[in-house]
Amino acid sequence: DDEQQAAYHLSELIEDHAYSTYDKYLREHEAALRAAPVPPIAKKYYEDDNPFLFDLFCTVSDTAALSQTAEGDGGVELGSECPRQRPTLRSLYDVFVNVRDDEREHWKTLCNLVQFDNMEGAGGVVRSTQPSPHE
Repeated sequence: DDEQQAAYHLSELIEDHAYSTYDKYLREHEAALRAAPVPPIAKKYYEDDNPFLFDLFCTVSDTAALSQTAEGDGGVELGSECPRQRPTLRSLYDVFVNVRDDEREHWKTLCNLVQFDNMEGAGGVVRSTQPSPHE
């Protein structure tokens, strides 16, 4: 229904903004984050509790290194499988990378829910939802 699609779209926008915010923070504070240790709660969540948890909730497959589409339109090219297990946490930087990547996974799932009413990847490329032209 329309309300559900609107809620998915709002969430899509929030997840995209969260990804961009974390990505910018990582670029601007990389040295300090790499020098900081991994907090015990992050190690517990990402490594001890279930290091494959992300795999269980990965609904849109892609490769370990996402690439932008050739059109440069912000779309993300998809590969054939979900990434396997999280990278080892060596510093606080790695924790933030995992959080950022979670946001991207949420964004991809929500894009597909809005555009295709399906959580799985469709069409090999995920793009932000565009407004429909008014009739």
